[in-house]
Amino acid sequence: MSCSTKSSLRFVVGTIALVGAAATLGGCSYGDPNYNDVRWNISPDMMTTHERPVDVDRKLGYTFDTNYRMFWSDLTRAAMVDRPSRLSREPGTR
Repeated sequence: MSCSTKSSLRFVVGTIALVGAAATLGGCSYGDPNYNDVRWNISPDMMTTHERPVDVDRKLGYTFDTNYRMFWSDLTRAAMVDRPSRLSREPGTR
């Protein structure tokens, strides 16, 4: 290996080590959290004791959709339009 190859290899390894050290020391921190912020909101990404806001929205959407469909099903049964009349002379399709 020539001297210029060794120095360029050292430069590359040194640069990688420097970038790795900067990434390790910097990490994903975005500021120093305040004690009161942490004290009053221990789990900021949770809306209930076990669900995130997106999980709560999904469950509410499913519940409202199911209730809406059941409401229309109950309404058709109450209005007696869910099946043909049994009083007609012609046989029904059922």
